[in-house]
Amino acid sequence: SRAALATAPGDTVLINEGLYTETVYVTCSGAPGKPITFKAAPNAEVWLEGDSRRFCRAFAAFGKKHLVFDGFRFKNYGTAFPNSSGVFLTIGGRDIRITRCFNDGRGRGYAAPLIHARNSAKVLVNNCVSMTSMAAMTFVETSDVTVTNNVFRKAAIWTLAFHSSTGKNKVLFANNIVSDNIRAKTFQALLMLSRPECLIERNNIYYLRLPRNLRKVIEVN
Repeated sequence: SRAALATAPGDTVLINEGLYTETVYVTCSGAPGKPITFKAAPNAEVWLEGDSRRFCRAFAAFGKKHLVFDGFRFKNYGTAFPNSSGVFLTIGGRDIRITRCFNDGRGRGYAAPLIHARNSAKVLVNNCVSMTSMAAMTFVETSDVTVTNNVFRKAAIWTLAFHSSTGKNKVLFANNIVSDNIRAKTFQALLMLSRPECLIERNNIYYLRLPRNLRKVIEVN
């Protein structure tokens, strides 16, 4: 958090190995060609943790642009704020890149999704792993979303929820591996869409072990 207060466009924040219990509020935007990058130091195992679900966000950015997050691990973040809980929370953001991150939602209580984005644009999630969170990803009125080369294991409800009132916003969901959701309380599909035309889906593996009559990959609601 202290480093985030000192950033300027083009800066890279390298985080040393350790366990960090906090929410980092990003206070500055990057610029085209000069993103602000938060990155685990080379060969460092960097964990951010939410103090037994007390914190609901690891990185929060409001109206910020041109940000990169790379190489982090997360655990114990909660869902106390229904419309704004997420390991990565971006509201009104643009050009947000999340790569090589691991969200471990195992443990007691409901775990935060890997990302919750609202009214944002150009969001990339690539080469990440998310397991056993309440939901893996939620995007609301967010355009140009790319979700590629990730592994999603046992989300409690859905892997991807994508809401667009006009249908003009698009999400590319490609080259991912997705397991069943837990289905303990609901029977929602893995991919939940407000409109079918929002989804560009290709080359994904869905590892479904439920009986065939319970298997739902895509649902429009």
